[in-house]
Amino acid sequence: MMHKNRSNRWMMTKAIVLPALMALAVVAFAKPKEEENLQETQNSSEKLITFKEDNPNRFAITIPKGIWREAKYTGVTDKGKTYDVNKSFIQEKSTKSPYWGPGGVTLKLNGKVVDPHELADIPASELKKMEQNAHEREINLITESVQIPFEGDTTENSKEALILISNNGKVFVVNIPVGTWVESQNGDKKESYIVKQPIKSHQFFDPKTATVKLDGKVVDIHSLTNKSRSNLKKVEIDFSSHDEINLITTPVQIPDNLKTK
Repeated sequence: MMHKNRSNRWMMTKAIVLPALMALAVVAFAKPKEEENLQETQNSSEKLITFKEDNPNRFAITIPKGIWREAKYTGVTDKGKTYDVNKSFIQEKSTKSPYWGPGGVTLKLNGKVVDPHELADIPASELKKMEQNAHEREINLITESVQIPFEGDTTENSKEALILISNNGKVFVVNIPVGTWVESQNGDKKESYIVKQPIKSHQFFDPKTATVKLDGKVVDIHSLTNKSRSNLKKVEIDFSSHDEINLITTPVQIPDNLKTK
């Protein structure tokens, strides 16, 4: 009788634990290794691709905080159950992906297949978006300007709004019109140019950590969603210690021969 009770309890335990283990197996199959958190990836000297010291054919991808990521995991479990996971999110922490071996993944830069060694000199700060298809074992690294979809109310979605906030409130961008002077600094890297076509700022900012100023005075970003971008004259962005954005609507003297971008 005691043996029967123990057997029943064991069967009940299996019924509870096994489905959980199967779920974990699916996650492990889709993403076999956890990414490594990196504090130093905020440094502009961090490279997009790094190679193992003892094996130069194995590489990892440095993924900076604030980039747009799209990940797709599809497949079939050992029990024949299919899964199809699509994720679209903003990277919350700087990380380094697991090391990949030669032939282990198809690597692309802006949609074009490349050898990892061709990317050895590109800084991680250039990355705007990472698209990963685990089923096809394909990774596309995008360094060109991207437009993150912003879904929400009509005020925040207005093409003329100075600030656009995502519907989940986790990120925002600056809506920059043609002719705006942009100055940005990230460590030793500095850029100064005139915007030649309407863009959303290349970086997605976190409302919790970014400091936003209007003509040098700190403001709440929500107070800017109803302001028109047409008054914007200059954007100053400093990534050196933390994200700081100064939006200037007063007249500015633009230097001669400034490049457009």
